[in-house]
Parts: sequence; C-alpha cells; structure tokens
Amino acid sequence: MPTVMRAAVSGPSESRLQFFREVADVPLFVPLFVASVLVGFRDSMSLPYNTLFAVERAHMGPLEVGVFLTLRAAGAIVASLLFGAWFDRKPSLWPLLVALGSGAAGYGLMTATTDFAGLCLIGTVPMGMGAAAFPLLFAAAKGWAAKTDLATATRSTTLLRASFSLAWGVGPAIGAVVVREDNYAALFWVSAAFSALALLPLAMSRIAAPSPVRVASDGARLGVVATLAAVSLTLFSMAIGMGSVALPVAVTVDFGGSKFDVGLAMSVCALLEVPVMLVIAAAPRFSHGFRGMAIGFVALAVYFVAAGLAPSSEALIWSQLPRAIGIGFVSCIGISYLQDLLPNRVGAASAHYGNTGQIGSLLAGLAAGAWAEAFDYRSLFWPCAAASLVGLACLAVGRRR
Repeated sequence: MPTVMRAAVSGPSESRLQFFREVADVPLFVPLFVASVLVGFRDSMSLPYNTLFAVERAHMGPLEVGVFLTLRAAGAIVASLLFGAWFDRKPSLWPLLVALGSGAAGYGLMTATTDFAGLCLIGTVPMGMGAAAFPLLFAAAKGWAAKTDLATATRSTTLLRASFSLAWGVGPAIGAVVVREDNYAALFWVSAAFSALALLPLAMSRIAAPSPVRVASDGARLGVVATLAAVSLTLFSMAIGMGSVALPVAVTVDFGGSKFDVGLAMSVCALLEVPVMLVIAAAPRFSHGFRGMAIGFVALAVYFVAAGLAPSSEALIWSQLPRAIGIGFVSCIGISYLQDLLPNRVGAASAHYGNTGQIGSLLAGLAAGAWAEAFDYRSLFWPCAAASLVGLACLAVGRRR
C-alpha cells in the first residue's frame, strides 16, 4: 500500500475523530494495534501472578524470588537492546516476530518445570526475549509511519500505547478467573496463546519494510538530552513501582479495605488512562514534547501527595484520576519523546524506553523494601512524589541544554 505525504489537518471543519481514519491508513498500523492488545493481555494476565507462582508452586524463598525476578528483568533489558539494534540495522518485522514467538515459547515452558535453575533460565532467555516485543511494537509503528506527517506518526504511537493500557485494565481480572486457586498452567498456556496469536496479523502482512531513516548525526548534545530523558523516565517507573507497593498495604492495612478495593483502584487507573491517551492523540500539537511530559510529572506528584494525605480507601480510589493523567501523559509521550531525540535509532530509542520501565521496577523493589523497613509502607508515597519532581527536573535540565 503506497504511503502518501499528508499535511496536518486543522481547522473547525475537521472531524473530532478524523485522526482515527488517518492513523488507520498508516501501513501496518491495524496489525500492530491488534498485536499490541494481545501482548497487553498476555502480560497483564500473567505478570501479576508470577510471584505467587514462584512461592506457591516453585516453593522459592524470598531471596530466590528476588533472583528469579531480577534475572527476568535483566534478560528483558539485554534482549530489548539487541533487538532494537537489529531493527535499526535492517528495519523489518523479523525482530518483532522472533520476540513474539519467544514469548509464546517462554510462557509454554513455564508449565513444564518448577525447578529453580530451570525457571531462571526460562525467565532470562525466552521470557526476556518475549518482553522485547513491547518496545519493538513502537519501533515498528514509528518506522512505518515515518513518511506520514509528524502528527499522524505521533498519534499512531499514542493509540498503540492506549491499547496496551486498555488490555491492562481488564487483563488481571481475566487472569484471576483463569488461575482460580492455583491453575497456573492454564494461565501460562493462555498467555502463550495470546503471544502466538499476536504473530498472525503481522506474519500475514504483505507490506514492504521501511527504509532506514537518513538524517544528520544525533550529536553529543542530543545524546545528553536523551540520557536525561531516559533518567527521568526511569524515575517515573521507579515512582510508579514504589507506589504500587504502597497502595495495597494502605488500602488493606491502614484503612481496612479489601483486596477487591485494591483491584478496583488499579483497574480504575488503567481504564482512566485510555481517555487521557485519546485526548493526547486528538491534540498532539498541544500535549506532546516537554509540555506534555511536564503535565504528566506534575499530575503524578499531585497523586502521590494526595495518596499520602488520603483519609480512607475511598479517597485513594478517587485519587487515581491524577495518577491516570500522569501515567497517560508520561508513558504515552515518553516513547515519541525519545524517538524524536534519536531519529537515527528508533529501535534503540524504543528499547531505551522499555528498559527504563524494567530498571525503574528493579530500583523500586529495592527502594521500597529499604524504605518500608526503616519507616512504613504508607509513607512510601512521599519518596514517590520526590522521585516524580526529580524526574521533571531532569527533563527541564535537558531542555535547557
């Protein structure tokens, strides 16, 4: 399908939903959108239950659980970098197809053993390679949208990220139904099936690979700005991770709420992220770049302050609105922000974005444990607010360079 250059459409006569049609016309967007939803279901169904599986079925102790989760994250980081470099050298769907196939194999292998060493190997290699599918989806979207106008290319990335949040809004609940008491094998097989199904619309696509983008060298200055942006996104993921540790304890222990209240708060946030991201997609000129990222970090800081001062579990649930705004803006815009800073290396930029989440989660686990040991779980909201503001400061410093 030929790609036609289009000027950005504006003016009062433009339909509010015009951008949906424009994005749908981007080569490969629809198959990537379907794959993104399926990958979102794959991960959101199983990842929340990995720790329970490790404890209940593999009988791992706390240290072994930490090693298992750390090796899985390390495998994802290395695989994302390697696959991103592969995409940059020769843009095609092959890195994404291999990642999706590896994810299907990894989830299937999780049903075959409860041996600690075997699970560590599975988590590091096939599961780590499978995790690389997330950033590769956005690298592919950017690559095939490169010949469209900037607004349409940015919107395609935003809508892909929205689809991922939508899947996470309902995926954990579906996972709970599948796993029931301890049917982890069924849970992993369903996740493996979703990863395999994500292959189909992409493997059946008959669209020529995009040409490598030829632009001037990124330069030392952009390298520093991109590094500061990556640090800010790592702090964002760290704050979200620490806050996710504090929220369940605050709801159930401090306020006497139920596990249902915890799930409700998480689902409310994930579902609220979707309309936030749609607003971002509808008005990319006004919400992207530093301005949009700043809005997200400020909203996130407001959430953590509100959560730290919340008098009840109901108040914590209501406070998910600024959290959704913060996650919607930073997670959506962060991908395009890094890709625009490194236009020569869209695969590497997407990998860096995915890895900021992995590294932030690792740091969150360590920091949350140390803070809660010294103080208490509910007070974790305050260092989360501080991390959000430091992340905003990193962005501001990079913008001034």
